[in-house]
Amino acid sequence: REFTEAGQGMDESSLKVLRRYADEEVRKRLEPVEGVAAVKISGGLEDEIQIEIDQRKMAQLNLTLEELSARLASENVNVSAGRLEEGTQRYLVRTINQFRSVEEFGGLIIQPGEGRPIYLRDIANVRSGYSEREAIIRMNGQEAVEIAIYKEGDANTVSVAKSINERLELAADDLPQGMSMDVVDNQSLFIERAISEVVTAAILGGLLAVLVIFVFLRNIWFTLTIAISIPVSIIATFFFMGQAGISLNIMSLGGIALATGLLVDNAIVVLENISRYRAAGEGLISAAIKGTSEVGGAVIAATLTTIAVFLPLAFVEGIAGQLFRDQALTVAFALAISLIVAMTLIPMMASASGHKSLPRDMGSSRTGHLFATKYSRLLEWALAHRFMTLAVSSALLLAAIVLLQSIGTELVPQMEQGR
Repeated sequence: REFTEAGQGMDESSLKVLRRYADEEVRKRLEPVEGVAAVKISGGLEDEIQIEIDQRKMAQLNLTLEELSARLASENVNVSAGRLEEGTQRYLVRTINQFRSVEEFGGLIIQPGEGRPIYLRDIANVRSGYSEREAIIRMNGQEAVEIAIYKEGDANTVSVAKSINERLELAADDLPQGMSMDVVDNQSLFIERAISEVVTAAILGGLLAVLVIFVFLRNIWFTLTIAISIPVSIIATFFFMGQAGISLNIMSLGGIALATGLLVDNAIVVLENISRYRAAGEGLISAAIKGTSEVGGAVIAATLTTIAVFLPLAFVEGIAGQLFRDQALTVAFALAISLIVAMTLIPMMASASGHKSLPRDMGSSRTGHLFATKYSRLLEWALAHRFMTLAVSSALLLAAIVLLQSIGTELVPQMEQGR
């Protein structure tokens, strides 16, 4: 994140004041924020005490630059001297011997001398100036000071940005007259926008899945029975994500979006088999027990094989593991919970009293009948032409292998952050 302070009347004095205020006031407000690793300030004019040495006078006094530098370093110090404890009170002790003005610098005793001490002002011209400029920051054509804030590696970007914005709002109220503060770049906005888009996509995917189920079932109660498995599984997944230390980020939400379509698979298989027993004349309870028990083994095996595909990604080392761990664990949690929901909640709702009407067969609707008829003809053709089916499948496999060679590889795709 970067912040810019801008003032009016940008002469040398104003740039010094601007830089000094950023260093002494704004930095002190931002550095204690939890998750902030560093606050870097650039632009403006940084205060500097400039000492112009008279080489001739130093030669007359047999002084060297090394002796002068050592003398300055030993006098101008501000270091910790430990702590003092008294009862329940603890005091931090610092040895403060810093120069606070140009006059104090000039009054530094370099040598005792003969008769009178030799001061720094006797051998050098001490004046207040500014350090060499490494960068010139401009905003709207006017010079400004930039404050770049870096977060800690394991800190949450959105949380840190929120805390910083709160501190900046307080700092903006205390700005001297003629100064203003504007946000130039905020990475948390890109993250929040990306997360919002993923959440929207997941919700739309869930709604479309429910719509497709209704088109085939044509039964409100049974559609609702399957649809309810989506929010129940996702809400339970959030709990296990929290236990595993997974935050709501692009990868974990992408895992939820990916799992949304998979969550209803188990519920559809179980409910369709229960519906078959109901159509055969079984009672509500009996149909739920027999229908679920019959496909239970197949549903468990199918779910575990899907989990087995994603779970190893969570144990990959390096940057790939860091990228895919959250997504892999999220999908695994969601699928495991959807299995439990399909084997418990779905049979219970299918056998709920007050909903004794027989469900329609999935192939009884116009859409279901169309798919069932087309698939039946395709299956008959495939079974009657086994050699052709194998040839087409092999050709598609070879074509996929050839096309794979032309696909480029990179760590992550190019992203437009909308800055």
